[in-house]
Amino acid sequence: MSEGMVLAIVGLVGLLIGIWLGLPGSDRQSVEDIERAMDAGGTDTTRKRLAKRPVNPLAWLQRKAPKKHRGRSGRKGGFNIESPDDR
Repeated sequence: MSEGMVLAIVGLVGLLIGIWLGLPGSDRQSVEDIERAMDAGGTDTTRKRLAKRPVNPLAWLQRKAPKKHRGRSGRKGGFNIESPDDR
């Protein structure tokens, strides 16, 4: 077999695997399971609670760092309004 034929076969196999993986899955839930979930209000009680993420020291330092370049008034706006006579 030539190199072109091998590449064509590999490409065809890859295409078929991609199509197969892209197909919708079958629903394995029974009607009773769906009714039970609907009666419970839709809350999923099987999910585990997420653990708190550890504090990143660098992020903590950046949060606590003093803010510079706040402007003359100290407000968060980032600019001051002046009349032309104030210049």
